Amino acid sequence: MSSGPQVKLVPLTVQDDIEAYLVTFERIMEAYKIPKEQYTYYLAPQLTGKAQQAFAALSPDESKGYDGVKIAILVRYGVNEEAYRRKFRAASRKDGETNRELAIRLLDLQTKWLKKCTSMEEVKEQVALEQFLDTLPIEKRAWLRDKKPSICVAAGELADEYEEARRLDMPEKVNEQKIKKSSGGAVRKFCSYCKIPGTSGKTAESSKQRERRIAVSQMDRRVNKTH
Repeated sequence: MSSGPQVKLVPLTVQDDIEAYLVTFERIMEAYKIPKEQYTYYLAPQLTGKAQQAFAALSPDESKGYDGVKIAILVRYGVNEEAYRRKFRAASRKDGETNRELAIRLLDLQTKWLKKCTSMEEVKEQVALEQFLDTLPIEKRAWLRDKKPSICVAAGELADEYEEARRLDMPEKVNEQKIKKSSGGAVRKFCSYCKIPGTSGKTAESSKQRERRIAVSQMDRRVNKTH
């Protein structure tokens, strides 16, 4: 590649906000009218730390495209839709920031959070889904986020399934707590076969079988005596 314009760039530091750094870099490239296919040629030497590691992890072909490089870097920094959503909800006016600048920043965060939405319906679903998740206890909310429901109703159905599964587990846990309390701290489980605390189903079943054998043996002896 022939030498391009002499562009003055500042290396990335640990104090830099990675998003702000990349936006600044893109604006400098645009100001110098650098073709986008050459962006990584200028960016790569300025990268350090996690950004450099993300770039190095790409294949030679992947490292040529700026958009792919940018995504890889942001992912390495943990910047995604969920991060934008949290920033949007937690945003407040910074020192020295005007109200207009805050408004622009909020719009930018909202756009990045909802960038995968292609219609007003999808935007509505995402906003409703977020509000629904925020009403849930932390444990249930984390479980649902792992399931990644795309619409609010699906999230509600999953939450109902979660509660039903917990409800079915509850009687056994309540019994254990009652037994523990009555036994002074030691957990003594009830056998599901004979309902006797402190025995297992296998032990109880063996006891029943032994009782049957004794009963059968006694009956055989009685029959033999009569004959």
